[in-house]
Amino acid sequence: MSLSDNYNQFHIEKIINDTSIFQWIQTWGSTACGFPGMGGAAMTSAECVVVEFNSMYTTYLGIACVYHNGRFAYSCKIDDEYKEFVKVRRMPGQSNVKRSKLNLINVHKRDEVKKFKDEREAS
Repeated sequence: MSLSDNYNQFHIEKIINDTSIFQWIQTWGSTACGFPGMGGAAMTSAECVVVEFNSMYTTYLGIACVYHNGRFAYSCKIDDEYKEFVKVRRMPGQSNVKRSKLNLINVHKRDEVKKFKDEREAS
């Protein structure tokens, strides 16, 4: 069986220096792929990547960064609620993550990125 035949069930689990990387395909109800804003009303499959930082040598102990369709969505603490989402390979989208029981650390905001780019270009 080739990778393309089994693509929807395929995921990568790689552990490097107490950092775990998980990847799977997740289906969304719009082309926005879990992000707020305009998206076409079509079922869309996109890659979900979760990077866990578990090292006792960093200040990021027990933190996971979640990416949907190649874009950073949010970071959260690794706890029992988080582990349930990873177990079923279905992370909440950024547009509804605040309603989930995840212990959020940072949620990507488009306005903050624009402000950062403007400040960088001004200097």
